[in-house]
Amino acid sequence: MTTWTQPAHAKEEATSHAEVFLGDNLDVLASMSSSTADLVYLDPPFNSARDRTVEVELGGERRSFADCWDSIDAYLDFMRPRLTESVRVLREGGSLFIHCDWRTSHYLRTETDRLLGYDSLVNEIIWRRHNGHNDARQGTRHFGRIADTILFYGKGERKFWQPTYRPYDEAYVAQAYRHADPSTGRRYALSDITGPGGTVAGNPVFEFKGITRAWRYSKKRLQEMDANGEIAVSKTGGVPRRKRYLDDMPGQLIQAIWDDIPCLRGKEVVGYPTQKPLALLRRIIRATTAPHDTVLDPFCGSGTALVAALDLDRRAIGIDASPEAVRVTKQRIAGAS
Repeated sequence: MTTWTQPAHAKEEATSHAEVFLGDNLDVLASMSSSTADLVYLDPPFNSARDRTVEVELGGERRSFADCWDSIDAYLDFMRPRLTESVRVLREGGSLFIHCDWRTSHYLRTETDRLLGYDSLVNEIIWRRHNGHNDARQGTRHFGRIADTILFYGKGERKFWQPTYRPYDEAYVAQAYRHADPSTGRRYALSDITGPGGTVAGNPVFEFKGITRAWRYSKKRLQEMDANGEIAVSKTGGVPRRKRYLDDMPGQLIQAIWDDIPCLRGKEVVGYPTQKPLALLRRIIRATTAPHDTVLDPFCGSGTALVAALDLDRRAIGIDASPEAVRVTKQRIAGAS
């Protein structure tokens, strides 16, 4: 179990696998041992130049807090030491995610590049929160701001990566998997089995089903595929192709633009203004951590990262300066345990 010196802040143990600290996250982070977390998810203030109001359904609390700084320099003076401490408590091979928007993403990227190195940026993820805003009648003179930026960094060589998939688009399935086996009804697509680059790329040349080509696979492997019914030849002949069955495919590999996770809705909403969807945090945690790893959220707010971590059998640590945020987090964690 991860240990550190107990800080002079209120530590509220929600479950045996989650801990929540009430206090300034800079002080709490500074009190933690180095290499505590496998994943650090930062969802800091966005420097949005407006006040936020918490209206929490769980108990009816109401609290306003300012997301305003006198200048970008003042904002970075606040963030810089917190980034430094977050990197320190992150284990070698771990992952750091910084959730921000168009106001500060480039500044936070520069600061984090200095801490971890320019080559440590893995992805700049764009999360589309809304389909669109109709602000024209309100006098706006810009394109709709409907997305957040999530900076994904690795500390050294990352120790864990789990590819993530989403269901194929129906139109793509209808076009690509338009063939079906007469006997089973299984849908499949056809793919090329000739060797890319031909003989120049070192692909083997031999005769298969009456066609001599440079092939992507060995002759033995093609014969195995053929015996398993995975090779198709059209009625008019031609180069054989491989059947790729839809029910064998994991789905579409997730790219760096996330447009399939909608904003909050329904029972998940707890009234916290910066609350993020569970699906968003589950994707991040599932992709970059293994079961029993430790997830740390230094700006835990309503506790979404902690709830998602517990759902996925990870250990969770959260920090927030707001008593209301900590209370909401504890209630959500209790409901998830």
